[in-house]
Amino acid sequence: MTDVEATEAGAAPDAPPGGGPTRPGRGDAGPAAPPHRGRGRRGAASDGDEPVRMAYGLVPRSTKGRLVFGAVYVLLMLVAVAIVGRGPTGAIDVEGTEVDFGRTGADGGLPTAGQLGAWTYTGGSWVVDQGAAGQAAEAGVTFATLSPGPGASVEATFDILADGVGMVFRYQDPANHWGVRAVPSYGGWHIFKVVDGRETIERVLVGQALDGTRVGVQQSGDRFRVMLNGLVRSTIEDDALVDAPAVGLMAPAGDETARIESITVGRFDGDIALRSGDDEQDEIVPSLHPGGT
Repeated sequence: MTDVEATEAGAAPDAPPGGGPTRPGRGDAGPAAPPHRGRGRRGAASDGDEPVRMAYGLVPRSTKGRLVFGAVYVLLMLVAVAIVGRGPTGAIDVEGTEVDFGRTGADGGLPTAGQLGAWTYTGGSWVVDQGAAGQAAEAGVTFATLSPGPGASVEATFDILADGVGMVFRYQDPANHWGVRAVPSYGGWHIFKVVDGRETIERVLVGQALDGTRVGVQQSGDRFRVMLNGLVRSTIEDDALVDAPAVGLMAPAGDETARIESITVGRFDGDIALRSGDDEQDEIVPSLHPGGT
C-alpha cells in the first residue's frame, strides 16, 4: 500500500526504518509550541503583545505617586514661605514709638502718638477703616507724614497690599522724598527717590509682596537699609535729601484700597556697613547677617 492509499484509508504512513519518528510533510507545521505567558525582555515586543513604552518625568504617573509628590511640594513651599516670607529668629525690628491704626484719631483721621505730633496730609485724606486707608484726590498720590527729624527709622505693617501703596522717608514734600512702594501685581517692591519732581527707581526687590508684610528702613548718615519682614533686602549709600525731616505713608488713587495696620518710628544708633555689590544691586536672597550693628 502506498502512503497516499494509507492516508486515504485513515492509517498513518509507514514509519521510517528503525522506528524513528515520522518526518513532517510539507504542509505539517510540526508539534505546537507551548503558549506564551510573558512579555520577554523589558522594552522588547513579543508575539501578540504591544511594545513596552518607557516613560520618564518629574511627576509620577501613578495616583499614589502623584499624592506623595504633591504633599512634598506643598511642604517645601510652606517651609520657604516661613523662612523668606515672615523672617527668621533674629530678624531686625525697628524700635520706637508705635502708632496702631485700630482706632480713629480725635480729628476723625489717623491717631497720634505723643511726641510724634500730629499727622500732615497732602494730596488727599486718610481715615481708619480696618486699618489706615489713604484716599487720594483725583488721580494722584496722598501722603500722611510725621516729622521726627532727619535720620529717623521707620517700619510699617501692610495688612492689605495694593499697587502703589508704600512708606516714605527722607520726606520733604511730594516732589522730594524717598520711598518703598509695593507692586504686588509684579511680585515685588520698588525703592525709589523723587528729587525736584523727577522719580528714579533705585532698586527692584523681588518677592515678599504679600498681605501682612512689614517694611522697615534704618538710616545712618548717608546710608540706609531696607528690610522686608526683618530681612535686609538692600543697602544704599546716597546723600540725596539726607536732611529731610519726615517719614510716613503713601497711597495712590484707585479702586483697590490698601490697609495699613501700624507704623513705628524710632532711631538707629548703629553703623550700616556696605559690602561689595550692595551699592549696585538688590539682594534677591535676603541677608540674615547684614553688615553693621
